Amino acid sequence: MRQRITFLHKREDSFDPKQLHITPSDLTVNNLRAAKEHRWTLGYDELPAELLDVLKHSHELHIRWSSPEFYRSISPYISRVSPGLHVLYTPTSNLTEELCPALKRAFSSDLKCDSVENAFSNIPVLSDRFSSSPAKQYYHVLPSLDHFITYFQASLCPASDSACNEQAASLSSADYFDIDVDAISNTVILSAYWAHGPDTDGTWNTRIQTTHADDRVEVGILSNELPTEEEELSLSGFLIVIGQDSKPSPVLFSFPSRHHHVPSLPSSASVYHTSFLSPSGLHPTLHLSFPYSPLSHLSQLSSSSSSSSPPLSLPDPDSCSLNAYLTLPSYLFADQYQLSDSLFLQSKHIRSIRSLSGATDLEAPDWAVPQWGSSLLIELDPAHDTADVPLHLRYLKPVEGGKRTVDVPVPLVFWACPAQEGTKMAGNPFDRVKLGYDGLFGARTMFFHYTPAVNHSVADGVSIGSGDVSLDGHGDGLLTLDVPVLDTLSLTGVEWGTILVVFLGAAWIAWKLWGVVSRKSGESGADEGEKVRRKKEE
Repeated sequence: MRQRITFLHKREDSFDPKQLHITPSDLTVNNLRAAKEHRWTLGYDELPAELLDVLKHSHELHIRWSSPEFYRSISPYISRVSPGLHVLYTPTSNLTEELCPALKRAFSSDLKCDSVENAFSNIPVLSDRFSSSPAKQYYHVLPSLDHFITYFQASLCPASDSACNEQAASLSSADYFDIDVDAISNTVILSAYWAHGPDTDGTWNTRIQTTHADDRVEVGILSNELPTEEEELSLSGFLIVIGQDSKPSPVLFSFPSRHHHVPSLPSSASVYHTSFLSPSGLHPTLHLSFPYSPLSHLSQLSSSSSSSSPPLSLPDPDSCSLNAYLTLPSYLFADQYQLSDSLFLQSKHIRSIRSLSGATDLEAPDWAVPQWGSSLLIELDPAHDTADVPLHLRYLKPVEGGKRTVDVPVPLVFWACPAQEGTKMAGNPFDRVKLGYDGLFGARTMFFHYTPAVNHSVADGVSIGSGDVSLDGHGDGLLTLDVPVLDTLSLTGVEWGTILVVFLGAAWIAWKLWGVVSRKSGESGADEGEKVRRKKEE
C-alpha cells in the first residue's frame, strides 16, 4: 500500500520545519494549521474477495461522497460535488448484478439500488470534443460515512492494526471522500479531505507511521504561491518520505489547474445562497441569489486585477457560461416540457437547459420510480443576481400526520470556460475528475467555482446583498422540504368516503339514465297510441 498525505496551509499561517519530528519509522507533526488530503493506493490483491467480482466487471468506477456540512476549500482542492453519495460507473461488456449489493453493504442498506440497469441513469454526452465521462450515474442522500467506516474496519483492517482502524475512524470528520478504480493498473485509490485539523483551534498534532515494511508513505507540507501563468497553480514547501528522509526536502512546482475559485473582494463575496420560495407545496421553486450579479462581480474583479501581478485568473463572460448543476433525488423532478419554453426561462433568469437526464416521468409516484432521480444542468443569465428553477414533487407514501420531510442537496454554481490551446490538465498531481458535471463539458474545460453561503448566516439576519456573508463555520448543505401526503390516521375515512361518493355518483347517473329511458318509452307509447286512433278513424 502507498500513502500520500498532503497538508496545505495558508501563506499567512507560517510553517517552521521545527514543527516536524522525523524518525526512521514515523513523522510527528506539531501545531500545524492546514487543510489535509490523505490518499491510499491499494492493489487488487489487498482487497476482500467479495469486491473483486465487482471490479472485474468495471471499466470505470468512481465513488464520490461529500459531507452535508459546508467547508472552506483551498487550492488545489477546490472542486465540489453536491452533499451525498455519487457513483459514476462504466461497465465492461456485461452489467454486473453485484454492484448494488456491494454498495449497500459498504454504505447503507437504505440505498435505492436494486440493480444497475434500473437504478442508474445514463449520462448524456454534450461536448463536441472528446469527453471521457462514465456511462452511468447514481446518487443517494447519505449524511455520514458511519456505515462505511464500520465496513472498512471489518473488511480491510485487522483487529491488531490500530493505525488502520484509526485512519478509518478519522473518515467520520472528513469533508469529502473519493474512491477511484484503475482497471488498467489494478489499483484502487481512496482519497479523503479535511478542511482543518481536529483540534479546537483547527490545528493538526498527529503521528504518521508506516505499518508494514513495504509501505511507502510520502508527506508533503505545502502552501500556495503566486503563479506565473493565469491558468496555473504554484505550490512550495517540503516533502518527506518516511523511512528514507532524515530531513524535509524543499520543493517548488507549478501545474495547470482545472478548478479555480471565483475570487472575492471585500465588497463582493463570490458566494451564492440557495433556498425554496415559500409556500412550496407540491411545486417548489428553487431560488438562487448572489450578493451582486455575476457580471457586475467580474467587472469589479477585472478592475482590481489590472494592478495585480500576475493578473487574477478570471472567467471571460464572452467565452464562458455561468452554470448551475442540480442533483435531484427521485421524489423531486423538473418538467422538461415546462423548461422548453424560452420566454418562461427568460422570466426566471435562465438562458437555457443544457442537460436533463434520469427519472423525468411526470406522472409516476415516487414508489414507482426505480431510478435514483435526475440531474439538471442549466445555464444562468449572469446579468441578474437571482434565478428561479421550478421543480415538482412526486406523490410519496402515506404517513401518520400527513407530512413527510425530504432532503434536497444544494446545487453547484460555476463558470465553465475553454482552456487555452496546449494546456495539459493531466499534469496536475491533485487533479479531481469524474464529478458528474465535468463530463458534460469538453475535456479541457476550466471551472471557476462559487462558494455556497452558510445558511445560518443568512437566517440570523445577515443580508446576502451586503457581501458580508460569513464563510466561517459550517452550515447545512441539504435543504429540507415539507411534503403533504395522505394522513394514515384518516385513511379509513377517506376509503369509505371514496366508496360512498362513487356509489352515490353511480346511483345518480343510473337515476338520470332511468329517467331518460322512461321518458322515451312514454313518448314512444303515446306515438303508437296516436297511430292506432288515426287508423280507426280512417
